[in-house]
Amino acid sequence: MYAVEAWQRRHKVREQAAKISEHQKQFIEHLPFLKETEREIYGWLLTNSQKSFTAEMDCGHGSSLFKRDFIKSDAIGGIAYGMYEFSFSVPDHIWTLLDHNKEQFPSEFKDRKLPWFRRRF
Repeated sequence: MYAVEAWQRRHKVREQAAKISEHQKQFIEHLPFLKETEREIYGWLLTNSQKSFTAEMDCGHGSSLFKRDFIKSDAIGGIAYGMYEFSFSVPDHIWTLLDHNKEQFPSEFKDRKLPWFRRRF
């Protein structure tokens, strides 16, 4: 019985590692196709050593990154949020790749405006 449980745990860990590896591969392949606003989001986060941020409920200009799970929602069900106060963050396995590819993202910004806000709502 213990051997079966140990095998199942090991199998689950390997499966999770394979999913993370595949997701990292997808991110690296998508890097050349990032829009300028998406690059600014990652650049701002890298420059400020900040993995999480608050944004509009659809993640603003980061919505396509959110759709691809390159940014994840940290919102908790049952908690009320304002229209501009939804919590998002960069997954650890994506942050590692961002850190290794810093030169592909801007580090200086024209204004102090946060790059992910659209102010649509």
